[in-house]
Amino acid sequence: MTTIVSATLIMCYSLFAIDVRTQNQQSIFLTIPIVLYGIFYYLYIVQIKGKGEAPDVLLYKEKPILIVVLLYICVIIFIRNI
Repeated sequence: MTTIVSATLIMCYSLFAIDVRTQNQQSIFLTIPIVLYGIFYYLYIVQIKGKGEAPDVLLYKEKPILIVVLLYICVIIFIRNI
């Protein structure tokens, strides 16, 4: 089930980022690799490490997830200010 949901999430976000109406936001498609890494790392935590009971706690305990969120925010702010 997580594989289907993850694949759908990746496809939907990618379509959103390359949509013509979203392209008015300039280079939002640059966030696709950041989102991909965040999703795949979260899947790694859940499936390999066996964690993931509380996703909000993972945000603070797992530094790569926190870095992905902060990097995404920084890229969005940079894109909006171009």
